[in-house]
Amino acid sequence: MSKKLTFESHELLIIPKVVSKSKKYFKIFRPKEIIALEPCDFSFKIKNIGKKDFPGGRILKVHIRYHTGEKTSLNYHRNIPKIPVGNSYTTLKGEKVIINTGTVWFLAVMNSKDGEKISYYQKDKATGKNNYIDDKVWADFIYVYSKQEILQRYTNYILIVLTFITTLLFIVNLILLLR
Repeated sequence: MSKKLTFESHELLIIPKVVSKSKKYFKIFRPKEIIALEPCDFSFKIKNIGKKDFPGGRILKVHIRYHTGEKTSLNYHRNIPKIPVGNSYTTLKGEKVIINTGTVWFLAVMNSKDGEKISYYQKDKATGKNNYIDDKVWADFIYVYSKQEILQRYTNYILIVLTFITTLLFIVNLILLLR
């Protein structure tokens, strides 16, 4: 008996969750951004946005592709349970040290238990709408900062605070002198 072929596919919205684990900075200034050569945790929120339940499946491959063309494969094989329509599932965390700065692409390939195609969607960062990507591979990007960019940002924050304090002290002295 042959399997019935359909043009339907499972529609999954994939949202990457990448969190910096850097502990080299002050607690109040701990960066939320991903920093090159610093560890980060990543996971995927998978939401069923289709018209039928997703029967479950498996993440087969996860790659990180750098703007230089270099690609890293991750050992991140995860089972995905059944996801009813409108519900979501967050995968277990994985850890990675991203080596390059700039735009970094995450790519993932999944399969479903029933063998049907998966239509991958991602959330548009500008509009918040779900955009169709592909039926073969899911991809989304993050921006990775260098340590120098983060340190420059902190230096700028400190300079702004010191400038504000200096200006405030100048105004107070001016008011006291004019009395």
